[in-house]
Amino acid sequence: MKIFAVKNLDIKKVIPDYNKNYKEKYEWFIHTIIQQGIYHKDTDHHFVNLSSELLNKFIGERKLKEVKQHLLKSGIIEENPHYSAGNFSKSYRLAQKYHDSEMELIEIKGKKWKSYKKKVNYYQQLNLVHFNKQNFPYKLMYSNIGELLIDLPEASKTINSIKENDPLLGTEKFQKHKYFMYDMYAQMIQDRTYFFHPDKTTGRVYHNIANLPRVLRQYIYHHSGQHLMQVDIANSQPFLFIKLLKEYWLRKGKLPYFISQSTSDISNIYPQFPLYPPYVLTISPSLPKDVQLYIDLAKKGVLYEHLMEKFGIEQTKENRDAFKKEFFHRIFYSKINPDWQHDYAKKFKIHFPNVYEAVQWYKKDDYRQLPISLQTVESNLMISKACKRAIYELGDDVFIITLHDSIICFEKDAPKMELIIREETERVFGYSPKVKVSAFNC
Repeated sequence: MKIFAVKNLDIKKVIPDYNKNYKEKYEWFIHTIIQQGIYHKDTDHHFVNLSSELLNKFIGERKLKEVKQHLLKSGIIEENPHYSAGNFSKSYRLAQKYHDSEMELIEIKGKKWKSYKKKVNYYQQLNLVHFNKQNFPYKLMYSNIGELLIDLPEASKTINSIKENDPLLGTEKFQKHKYFMYDMYAQMIQDRTYFFHPDKTTGRVYHNIANLPRVLRQYIYHHSGQHLMQVDIANSQPFLFIKLLKEYWLRKGKLPYFISQSTSDISNIYPQFPLYPPYVLTISPSLPKDVQLYIDLAKKGVLYEHLMEKFGIEQTKENRDAFKKEFFHRIFYSKINPDWQHDYAKKFKIHFPNVYEAVQWYKKDDYRQLPISLQTVESNLMISKACKRAIYELGDDVFIITLHDSIICFEKDAPKMELIIREETERVFGYSPKVKVSAFNC
């Protein structure tokens, strides 16, 4: 088993009051700060929250204070003392001189580390308690992730090959850390040490497989040999925005609406899974032309192609991938700046003025609110609707894992999952999307 460490950091020499009996505890504390910092890239000034429950479980309540003081006093870590009981824990980070250092994965041995994975599993179960009470299928997904394996030697070869041919490796600091993270994600799957974090704000799940770069998915397989498929909505994020777009116009009082009587309450169909809302908001046909065009293009899964044509961008796969990333960065997820707009934002505003108005409205108080809202819509659809129905219809041992806006399943279940996603989306949005089914590890 391997853990994270700061390269060339000799803990024994740096800590004045070094206690050899605490060796694994020092290592674990540093490992966890590095690990959580990688998973949560948006942490404030590199501080990561570590709950007292987590620290007490791994280090021991009686020894925690001393271990922490040794690391703080020696200047290896720093503590942000601000916390709110019941909301967020105290946070920690590596001191600047170590944060900027090269990281490495080290092999760990010894009797004290044998219980490590059991403790990890225990803590993951603690994280799931909040969601299990709401009858969400997180526990099943966590169990399913444990059934996946990786061809580590081949994955490592691919990582090294990409790394050797990366022209930015020597010029951009992040590139070095990126390949370290790739190695780490693959190694953790090999060690069967799983990261599984349901976000308490949005419900979205972050886990090892979701963080694994697409190029390494070809080496993921199920221990049974069952073929893995990925079922997702084409143009998923633009499509998910349709719900927010409709709600914006309803809030503004610009359009009449009615509650469709044709769609029955889903809780009558699946009484053990009462889902909210049990209705579809149907907008009258008097939508602005650009809003209706946006909805039509998102439904068909061709919004990016339409925008690329309007923006004068050549239609290639490489250009589409780059455009998709830049589109969200510059329009949906960017800060509002009254003095400057990216060229993409200006062009989008020209072609979709009323859609752009809604985008800006959701970001008016905090630009981060729009992605949070989209992720909430996403998890509501994929987890509390589609996954719950799949469990009811396919059994509570069905293999399903959400990959944000898509679902991984066995090949034999893919047609059913496609139907479920299509029908549940129509119930929530009032529109049927284009659903894609493809091999996951290709």
